[in-house]
Amino acid sequence: MSARYHVFIVSDATGLSAETAARAALAQFDLDRRDTQLHRHVGLTSTADLPGIVREAKAKGGVILHTLATADWSKRLSTLAQEHHVRTLDLLGLTVQVFSEAFGVTPRETPSPHHRLDAAYFQRIEAMEWTVRHDDGRAQDHLIEADIVLIGVSRVSKTPLCIYLANRGCKAANVPLVPGVPVGEQIFTLPRGRVFGLTIDAQVLLEIRRNRVKQLGGSGGEYASPAAVQAELAYAEDIFRRGRFPVIDVTGRAVEETAAEIERVLERRAGRARR
Repeated sequence: MSARYHVFIVSDATGLSAETAARAALAQFDLDRRDTQLHRHVGLTSTADLPGIVREAKAKGGVILHTLATADWSKRLSTLAQEHHVRTLDLLGLTVQVFSEAFGVTPRETPSPHHRLDAAYFQRIEAMEWTVRHDDGRAQDHLIEADIVLIGVSRVSKTPLCIYLANRGCKAANVPLVPGVPVGEQIFTLPRGRVFGLTIDAQVLLEIRRNRVKQLGGSGGEYASPAAVQAELAYAEDIFRRGRFPVIDVTGRAVEETAAEIERVLERRAGRARR
């Protein structure tokens, strides 16, 4: 089954902001995932690739979202798109324009920004490597180094959420909660506000687990039984209460939405701490 709707991500950097915006927008429509396809053209070093990208977008009836830091590159892409009747959206340019008008400052144009391996870039790389090493309860004796620790039962998106946060520069660890398996005491000694509990509707979790078992060709057993799911969620709630951890319900939420909620909680706490 080929995709019906095509979105082209064009950037002279990573394109992550455009991709995130595209996915958030697509989530507003009742579309099967198989009906949509993202085409990534990122890390561009010149405008030479732009004509081919526009032609491909036209052939597929696609839309182009771009974050090109150099105004000349952005204008070149817009001109090509107009000539070929392809819809485009300049995410970075529109944002920069609003900021410039609101703040009364002139933006600096930085050609080929992907060549600048700044501190933030290396922070993301370090965070990603650290997060992978501390996935699924590994190396819990290093949790004090974490910026964020996520705890919860199996299949509440702990790992995808940690990877997303790591890409934003956070060292994120996750620890599974399993009845009968003791939780390391270090969890309860970490600085307040560093640990977040993840919960989910029991019926939704049951369906997720059953689908997972079906994909793996197994029978499921206790893992996908209503009683086991209820018991695990109750056990997790006990841990959350004991640690007085903030709890986030991930039911029906995309990873980006959950991450945004975590960041809002952290920002509110930081604001109170500054008062």
